[in-house]
Amino acid sequence: MERKTYKVICKISDGGFGEIYKVSSPSTNEILVLKHLKFKGNLNEQTYIKNEIASLSSLRHENIISFREVLVKSEEVNIIMEYADGGNLEDFISEHKTLCNTLVVDIFIQILKAVDFCHQNYIAHRDITPGNVLLLRNRTIKLADFGISMKCVSSCGQPLLCGDFLGNKLFCAPEVIRGIVHDAILADLWNLGVLLHYIIFTKVPFTGYDEEILVQQQTIRNTVTTSHCIHLFQCTLLDFLKIIPCDRTCVSKVLHSWNNAMNESVLY
Repeated sequence: MERKTYKVICKISDGGFGEIYKVSSPSTNEILVLKHLKFKGNLNEQTYIKNEIASLSSLRHENIISFREVLVKSEEVNIIMEYADGGNLEDFISEHKTLCNTLVVDIFIQILKAVDFCHQNYIAHRDITPGNVLLLRNRTIKLADFGISMKCVSSCGQPLLCGDFLGNKLFCAPEVIRGIVHDAILADLWNLGVLLHYIIFTKVPFTGYDEEILVQQQTIRNTVTTSHCIHLFQCTLLDFLKIIPCDRTCVSKVLHSWNNAMNESVLY
């Protein structure tokens, strides 16, 4: 691992594709994050590593973790990124338990802004979970971990479908669990619906093995319409949690509704 430039303070976690370290820059003493990835063979053949670097380096947004640089060595890649000093959303919700409606809106609208920016740039995140939503101490949200992200258009502008089925099954869309080649941006929308449910109710709506999850997904609309949450939340869950991918409402339209609700203070 690169130790000449960045000083390792501690290991944060073992990610799905690499180790995450808290580091400091000797030139500025700034606290940053280093994601350490190992590979074998030709780096140009490492699709996930290339996609992560491409996504992070191209997505400059206040609600997306910022990319600083990438250090490449023999069979090693170290990605240097912004450090989020407030931890992740999963820990935040665990600590605070039930969140008030105002805080749910404040958090989720920032997530919507981040994902909308990704989709406007034809990038699907594909792993939008509470563990990959980070916070600064001032409660600014930062979408992170683009390890399985993908560009959804070719260099000549043709749509690209996703032919692998990675991600946290509890958050994955039905077409992903079924192993169907799919539009990854539309799958992100389902992912957002599950995440919103988690933020509101502090639990995921689906549990168990693949077949059990698929059965529960078929009845989620009934569960939502009988839930005790405000109209805005119910409508958004119903917009995103649609079995047929093309029926899901795009992020920009949902974001517009949430912006209106925030401006009108319609949170009860």
